[in-house]
Amino acid sequence: MSRGFGEIEFVGEQVPEWIALLAAVLTRLGDLWFLLVVLLAVFVVAEQNRPDVAALLGLTIGSIGLYRGLKHAFEWTRPESSPLESEGLHVVSEAMFQGTVTVGGYGFPSGHATMATIVYLGLASSLAVGSRRQRFATAVAIIGAVSLTRIVLQVHYLADVLAGMVIGAILVGAVFVLPRKLTPEYRATLAQAVAVPLCGLYYVTSGGATDSIILLTGALALLAGWQFITLYSLSWEADRYRLGGTLPVLRVSTGALAAGALTLIFWQSSTVPTDPSSSAVQATAAAILILLIPVGRTIHRRLAG
Repeated sequence: MSRGFGEIEFVGEQVPEWIALLAAVLTRLGDLWFLLVVLLAVFVVAEQNRPDVAALLGLTIGSIGLYRGLKHAFEWTRPESSPLESEGLHVVSEAMFQGTVTVGGYGFPSGHATMATIVYLGLASSLAVGSRRQRFATAVAIIGAVSLTRIVLQVHYLADVLAGMVIGAILVGAVFVLPRKLTPEYRATLAQAVAVPLCGLYYVTSGGATDSIILLTGALALLAGWQFITLYSLSWEADRYRLGGTLPVLRVSTGALAAGALTLIFWQSSTVPTDPSSSAVQATAAAILILLIPVGRTIHRRLAG
């Protein structure tokens, strides 16, 4: 299905090679590895924003499941042409160009546009650097640049990148704007919990692809790990006087629950599913076990209150 209205043909005729090479560099701002480096840097430097980084990481993982799930659901192909061939380029230029236009798979929606919108818009919503207007102006500029490079490189139509930006904005709004009364820790839990069914969508639409199982494993492991971090960050002295012998029971049971669930999902991710229905049952069981952890945490906080 063609979603274009002539933008690819226009780019192919009007864009010189040096602009395509520049686009190949700028598009890296939306690569998953680069976005993870950005989140890691913020996590290390801005201690007060660590829950927000955890939320953005959850949303990023969830967005991968969502846009890949939609790709398999729609099965809309990418543009067939590219404005520049990597053969004959300088070795450095060729290395930079590879992986940006030599992509496969389906084209709708754009993963780069989706992830870039989530990370940069999410950071603009949570960080306290500069004014709010400056942060959002910078975020919009980067998101726009990344999205534009996908068209210049002729790997996406305009509709693909617009859909990716809309998806990313909706996910950020659902976690950072609508639930204003949530604490940052619970906001991170919400984002990571949302990521689980989104990754499940990818599993279903891809027919149980190995990548989808690994992604679902990552989403579940992140949710479990964050519950451990937030649960054990509570003051032991205060909890000991308030709960007496109840707290150790809660911690041991929560730990055992998470350990069992993690064992199950890591075993699942190490095998290629031969029976999609059986794999779906196992993945669902693991999801239920992991999602029970916030319930234990909620009981713990209520008892502590």
